Amino acid sequence: TRAASSIIGQFGVGFYASFMVASRVVVTSRSMRDPERVHRWSSSGSGSYELVELSGDEAAAQPIGTRIELSLKSDCTQYAERSTVEEIVRKYSNFVGFDVRIGNDTINTIKPLWTETRSSDADNTAFYQFIAHAYDTPRFTFRYQTDAPLNIRALFFVGQSHAEKFGMSRMEPGVALYSRKVLIQQRAEGLLPDWLRFVKGVVDSEDVPLNIGREHLQESALVARLNNIVTKRIIRFFADEAKRNPDQYNAFFAEFGHFFKEGVCADAQWRQDIAKLLRVESSAVDKGQLCSFDDYVKRMRPKQKAIYYLVAPSRELALASPYYEGFASKNVEVLFLYSPLDEFVMSHLAEFNGVELRTIEANDDLVDVDGADADADAARDGAADGDKSDGDEKSSDAKSDGDSAAGLSDADARALCAWLRAAVPDKLSSVKTTTRLTNTPAIVTDHQSATYRRMMRTMDPDNVQALPPQQLEVNAKHAVIRRLAELRDADEPLAKEVAGQLVDNALIAAGLLDDPRTMLARLNRLLELAMKDK
Repeated sequence: TRAASSIIGQFGVGFYASFMVASRVVVTSRSMRDPERVHRWSSSGSGSYELVELSGDEAAAQPIGTRIELSLKSDCTQYAERSTVEEIVRKYSNFVGFDVRIGNDTINTIKPLWTETRSSDADNTAFYQFIAHAYDTPRFTFRYQTDAPLNIRALFFVGQSHAEKFGMSRMEPGVALYSRKVLIQQRAEGLLPDWLRFVKGVVDSEDVPLNIGREHLQESALVARLNNIVTKRIIRFFADEAKRNPDQYNAFFAEFGHFFKEGVCADAQWRQDIAKLLRVESSAVDKGQLCSFDDYVKRMRPKQKAIYYLVAPSRELALASPYYEGFASKNVEVLFLYSPLDEFVMSHLAEFNGVELRTIEANDDLVDVDGADADADAARDGAADGDKSDGDEKSSDAKSDGDSAAGLSDADARALCAWLRAAVPDKLSSVKTTTRLTNTPAIVTDHQSATYRRMMRTMDPDNVQALPPQQLEVNAKHAVIRRLAELRDADEPLAKEVAGQLVDNALIAAGLLDDPRTMLARLNRLLELAMKDK
């Protein structure tokens, strides 16, 4: 019955476990309420027991209280060793509300700080080092106490560093679950999301029954509620810290930020909340400085509809990227991301507070960025004067026929785009002109993630799919493109060599050329032709 099952864990069952290590158990007790009577209970655990009332010297030798004697089995003698007893007490009963002594020594000397409303830095450090088996001092200490909707007394710590960055194995959960200061599970799986495994500490809840099976914790609806409440509070704590002390938070993020990125990829429930904790570099701030997505949104242009980002190995390469040229010329902010993991983070996140996250490697002529600069650029480029094309092979924003001094005319641009697609048919699916480029002749857009392709090549090098044909965008103002338009009539074989190199250069800029050695022969031929008449 429900009443009978509630007895489990209150008394008795834990005591009967003594027969796992003892062949005989003797309990002698004198009650404070009736100190004249002394009783002795004994059993070998075989199904029967003996209960007698003591008298004379035996009774006189028993003080008020209870004495338990265990006759250990031959294969369990380690439980008579002091070190074993100390280890068990410190692990499971270190925080009970009374002293546990071996001889004259008190074993449980660490205070259950999570039950207190405040504690000193020295006590916090000592407790953190005990609970986390650490030697450093905590970077953050967070105490959380509430009685509704659940009774929770929690104390959390974040250390100075973590072992995973050194290539060590994946860390186990770092938070222990207690009930009434009695340990339920040392590393409570399911109490916090896996991406918060760097957080160390204790959660104590009187609502957790002492008889809960440790193997059923993850399936417990109560633990799921604890997870939801505590995770929300921890996220709020980090958000508050980021506002209160940005420099300290940025230093923390540099060390532990990849756990938040893991959370964005793996935890849909908290994805948007975690996104507010991310910090990245931006073209609008100096090198080494970090900003949040909220910071970016506040600085967006009046009619800008997306948060733009670029994944690159370094800030220098990001600034030099051909994909950044148009954004720099129009003074549009771009987030710079340097980790291969960031590619997956942004694809999983997809949006932030309803604003789309968009890589600048996409097919985008900045048509959604409006304002004085954009309008001036459109007027200066004569974007409204030319014949607009509808096909992929036609110009999207080319010069009019009468403005060929600065770039190709519409007709010439359309003809070159059609020729380029025919000249390199195995690598191109479409060709069009673009106004987003300033110093680069061509780029490929809307392409497969270079990070994903490298990852697949590393995991299964024998089954990497061939790179599909790409969308090429050319800069009709660039000298290479203008001269290529002339060369295709004057020397088509040479023009095809240049076209092939032009496409490979664009693939290299996108990180998509699997083996650059394939273009060496062509490069040598072009070098030979370049020096032929010198």
